[in-house]
Amino acid sequence: MKKFKSALALLLTVILVAGAVIPVLADEDVEEMLLSAVQTEDVSQAYGEECNTDEAVPYIQTEENEALLEEAPDEVSEEEISESEKQIPEEEELENAEEEEPAEEPAEKVWSKNPIINNYYKNGKPTPTTKTIVSIFKTINSIKCLLQGRFFWGDDNIFDAELSEEIVDLCSYMKENSALDINLLLTNLPDLTDTAKIIKMVFPIDVKKLKTELYAQRDELWGKDDVKANLLFFLGAYLSGITKAYAYVEPYEDTGYYTVCCDITYSDGVVEKFIPGIIIDLETGKCFGENGEGMWNIGFNCDVYDLLVYAPLQCWMRNFGFCVEYDILCYILPNWMYNYRTRRIKFEYGDKEWMVQIWKGTYLITNGGEVGVYNRDIGTLGTFYDCIGNDELMPMSLQVYHGNDLLVNVDEMPHWWVNGFKMGDRMYSPHSLTMKFTITLYDEEMVKAFCEGIDRNIYHDIEYTVDGLTVSCVWDT
Repeated sequence: MKKFKSALALLLTVILVAGAVIPVLADEDVEEMLLSAVQTEDVSQAYGEECNTDEAVPYIQTEENEALLEEAPDEVSEEEISESEKQIPEEEELENAEEEEPAEEPAEKVWSKNPIINNYYKNGKPTPTTKTIVSIFKTINSIKCLLQGRFFWGDDNIFDAELSEEIVDLCSYMKENSALDINLLLTNLPDLTDTAKIIKMVFPIDVKKLKTELYAQRDELWGKDDVKANLLFFLGAYLSGITKAYAYVEPYEDTGYYTVCCDITYSDGVVEKFIPGIIIDLETGKCFGENGEGMWNIGFNCDVYDLLVYAPLQCWMRNFGFCVEYDILCYILPNWMYNYRTRRIKFEYGDKEWMVQIWKGTYLITNGGEVGVYNRDIGTLGTFYDCIGNDELMPMSLQVYHGNDLLVNVDEMPHWWVNGFKMGDRMYSPHSLTMKFTITLYDEEMVKAFCEGIDRNIYHDIEYTVDGLTVSCVWDT
């Protein structure tokens, strides 16, 4: 028995070590090894030796050819007879060509001759499911209750959420084609009113009076600062004790679109209608914010049928520019939340320092990429850059591939931050994603400065071509 336990312990140790080492081999820390593994020689070995089409085809002597030579006039050469023998009607020739030369499919991409790494890059890993996310929520909630000494207090079904048939149909499509199950997520939320109960227990708050005052302030801010107005509404509603929420759609003016509405039931039985400002095109599956700042002012819109999340021009993130510290914050978060690579292209043009930053990788439950354009005054200290203004927008487009599969495709549009995040059932390493983007600059001077910035990048892994004022870039490492 002791020998069996020792052997079992050794086997578990090997499995744990393998589980820790294999993901590390595929991470950015071994970039040099991965880059060297996809050199031309390795790729050619993976595809096999190509036949040499430059060799001459030998002439085959047959009895028919001999007879033709005897009957033919002296001036007809052997080569001419051989050519005449090959002549067939054009229609027959086209049919034979179609049968003999079918269209070749693109060769499957090979990232590494190491089968373990190549398999990881090719197949990725499963996207965290909604069931997993719900389990995380419940675990956190349980830990919170234990820390508060409330061992038996808490009911997962206190907060009840329901969806109308139209919204369920959109959610069902997402469930069938990605790892996101919104209906399961909403119907398995922990008691979100728990914190409100504690606040009302500790502080003697007149909830009805507070709600009235907060709603009055909301009405004053509405149209001026919608984010703050929604926040005040949420605070007043939350402290009132929400027991049920029913989401449905209503026609939105005369546009043919629909707006999402939500009937909220409070602990005292009062029902209030809330319109968060989410517009839906039920035919195309596009969901966007009423004020152009993203759904419910979260900064993102969604194309349900394309499973794509993207930021509109006037999202709230534009007010905060960009700096290296933002990336550092994402890097220290768990790898399953954010796992991306980035490049910064810096140059001077006019009287400003410019930075075009690009990203590709995995974001929560999506694969995607980003291209952001920022600038600041020359000589500014630190790493912070401002987002470019409306008078500085540049036409940009973006595509993100995994092998031959196009995951993200954003058509050219004037923007400061073009991006796209595709939901699916697999998450791919940033190394296995190919990012292509175009950017149209102001003039030839700026084009030259931008290209010189690419050349100065220490990684030297961005290829580009120039067509007039448009620079097309490919980032494939």
